Amino acid sequence: MNVLIAGAGRLGTQIAQVLSAARNDVTLVEHDEDRIAEIEGLPPGTPASPYSWSERAR
Repeated sequence: MNVLIAGAGRLGTQIAQVLSAARNDVTLVEHDEDRIAEIEGLPPGTPASPYSWSERAR
């Protein structure tokens, strides 16, 4: 299933982690550049890494 989540706050990130673990293709949409940098700064493959949810969220 393809899933689009608006907001990469605590709730959006947790939902993305759960859906990703269930092998869904998840994309997060976030406007806060600091939050994007925080998520992108994590190593690929970690539960909060955007690369573990989809090829590229942008």
